[in-house]
Amino acid sequence: MRALGLAAIVALAVLGALAPGASDAFRYVKTADPKFPRIKYPDSLVSVNDRCIVAGSALSTMIRPTYVNGRPVGYCCAGCPRVFVRDPEAWLKDKNVSLRCVVEPTKPAVLDVAHRSLVGKDWFFFSSGEAKKKFDANPLAYIRALSDPVTHVRFKPGAKSPKLAYKGTTFYFPDPASLALFSALPDSYAVEKGGNRDGR
Repeated sequence: MRALGLAAIVALAVLGALAPGASDAFRYVKTADPKFPRIKYPDSLVSVNDRCIVAGSALSTMIRPTYVNGRPVGYCCAGCPRVFVRDPEAWLKDKNVSLRCVVEPTKPAVLDVAHRSLVGKDWFFFSSGEAKKKFDANPLAYIRALSDPVTHVRFKPGAKSPKLAYKGTTFYFPDPASLALFSALPDSYAVEKGGNRDGR
């Protein structure tokens, strides 16, 4: 009964976040090429790419982004996020996406496996091995916002934020209800399945 109550709370939160007018819709942002606009997401950040990082097609406002170094990467369809997260640095390099290190912002991030970390579903790349060590020792000192793995809403994690280590990755949550739902069905939320921003 209690689990159902928590699920209901989370469901209401998700519906509220996705309702028209709530926290702004995903919006297209014009570029030099009108066929390939970028997307402005509810957190007011604009996609780093103007076409799908995987397929090269026009971005879709119906697909949730993946955040890399705090910046959103957009997609054209539900299958592309699953492909991207298998080898994110390869796709970023292929599309010439440049990122700044979150620990040393004046330096460019190195896009390879040795210089990356994963927190929840958000990826981080660093300028050096030393920068990665600093981040891994205290990620909350450098993270401005994370994606809730359950609702996908962006939030600022803090020392008191609920968290859970699962299969080698630490997940943070904005509230206990989200943690409870994740804990009940971890594989449903921990693995990137793509999908529309309304959860389908």
